Amino acid sequence: MKKNINKKLSIEEILTLLKSTTGHKKLVNYIKEILKEEPFKESILKIRKKYNIDVNKNKEEKSLSFPNGIEEEALELLNKYHLEFECLNFIVLYILRDEFSENDIGNMLFTEDIIDTKESLISGHNPYTEEQFPVVIRISPYASKRDILNYVEKLYRFSIEPFQKANQKKTTLGKVKNKKTIIEKRNDFIYENRKLPRKEIMRLIGDKFGSNNIIDYGYIGKIISLEKRKRKEL
Repeated sequence: MKKNINKKLSIEEILTLLKSTTGHKKLVNYIKEILKEEPFKESILKIRKKYNIDVNKNKEEKSLSFPNGIEEEALELLNKYHLEFECLNFIVLYILRDEFSENDIGNMLFTEDIIDTKESLISGHNPYTEEQFPVVIRISPYASKRDILNYVEKLYRFSIEPFQKANQKKTTLGKVKNKKTIIEKRNDFIYENRKLPRKEIMRLIGDKFGSNNIIDYGYIGKIISLEKRKRKEL
């Protein structure tokens, strides 16, 4: 019996795929070890004390307001423990609520469209290279060959192929403009809902923009960061 290769994945199926990759499992296990370390615990307690954070009260709140400076504190912890940027949301929520959710941890790899994010334009702009090779797989220096192959094998249809198709046959200015408009609306929507759990944001993207525009939660964190940077620059 032939498999239905055109079957669209649901949010739950996508999350299951992401969490089944060796890159995700390795990152989760590493973070579990970090949570046991006394220096990490002391750093978290120090930050909570500095910002007068009431963990029990935050657990009861459906939405949270992040104290100014809390993300900078979280970034310092990311750098100290060599964690991927996609773990920023996990660190912030752990500080505020003492919560540990694998859905906020991301992966050791993620795929992006460099024409989408424009990150590559910050330095070394090469229009020809970007146009010919717009789809990039970001790989942690700690990801093994097995992690890379496992990610591609399991997530090609969901995380890589959609970006490839979005960039095929860009022969008219009108098509490029249309793509930008859809992406900008999606990115604005993600930023407006940035305080929601990543799993919920993925679900909302599927409802509002269709299953072809669903992206993984690691890339959602990337977009939120880029949108924050844009707004600070304005």
